[in-house]
Amino acid sequence: MNIYCVGHNYIDHIKELKNEIPKKPIFFQKNSTCISKKKNILLNKNDEIHYELELVLTFKKKLHFCNEEEVYDFISEYSLGLDLTNRKLQIKNRESGLPWFESKCFPNSAILTKSKKFNYDEINNDFWLKINDTEVQRGNVSNMIFKIPKLVSELSKKIILNKGDLLYTGTPCGVGPLKNFDKLELGISEKKIQNFRVIYS
Repeated sequence: MNIYCVGHNYIDHIKELKNEIPKKPIFFQKNSTCISKKKNILLNKNDEIHYELELVLTFKKKLHFCNEEEVYDFISEYSLGLDLTNRKLQIKNRESGLPWFESKCFPNSAILTKSKKFNYDEINNDFWLKINDTEVQRGNVSNMIFKIPKLVSELSKKIILNKGDLLYTGTPCGVGPLKNFDKLELGISEKKIQNFRVIYS
């Protein structure tokens, strides 16, 4: 399984981090060992980790050089995920011209809810994140700079995507640091999908 992620895909998020709006999709990877579906999110107490809520797609078969019109035929499931980021390290590396790898690839940095069968109508609902019962992020695919067909088609032109690969499609505004014992609730439309608990140790 490979994990592909999209950076800077919501204008409001770009503004909150004071970044430039990209002219084409920005892709990066996380290692498969970053994935966690466990209730407790275990993090290093010496790091400041930020949450980034995302809609996540799972591919059902191999694809390469896929046209935008064909993209939805290759998606089997969707879920919600958190692309956890060591923000201070990311900023430091970016200023030094270094890649994001260290700040994005650490244990439990790719949180994933249980998956649901892909449904175009469902994914067009708002997805959201609450922390300690307060909503902190809300997104909708309609607000993406690069929509799903564009993302998948462009990525498939760069690499071969395989069955079971994941695509984190970008985060809306509202990102911020996680604190010890934070209770996280992820959902779409009016439905809660899953809860998590943050534990720094």
